[in-house]
Amino acid sequence: MPVAALPAYPNEVRLVYRAKRRPLLVIGESGPEVDERLTAGKPKAQTAPTLLVAPYYGRDEGTGKRAGYTGAFVERVQHCEYPQFFWDKLPVPGSDESILRFDHIQPIGHHYKTYALLEYRLGEDALSLFDEWLNWFIYGTVDEENGTLSTVFEYLRK
Repeated sequence: MPVAALPAYPNEVRLVYRAKRRPLLVIGESGPEVDERLTAGKPKAQTAPTLLVAPYYGRDEGTGKRAGYTGAFVERVQHCEYPQFFWDKLPVPGSDESILRFDHIQPIGHHYKTYALLEYRLGEDALSLFDEWLNWFIYGTVDEENGTLSTVFEYLRK
């Protein structure tokens, strides 16, 4: 049935999903603000600023509703077998091991109620490795001559 807060428009569908607050790695911002004169009379959502983020999921298997990941799977992720998964230990209180999902990269609203900014950032070496990993995930290639990731792969092969 139509509801005033959820109007039915032609060529649209409703999607309902659940979300959980979790650690995110900010990959990028949406760019410079759009001049409001260019979008006068249009919905703000068309040009609202966003952040591009990748979520972390807890590694630990739990009881009840917490699924986590199996030890065998985590070991394979730690050995860099899947470009879409990255194992990490976050410096966040209460967090142990986590898995970053490159295949879950998504935009979120750049609004102070959407996220809580922490004081942690990646250092230069970590940013370089992150860039290489993202390139491996998106393009399926690794810089064999100058890349840190190729060195990691060689070490793991031994």
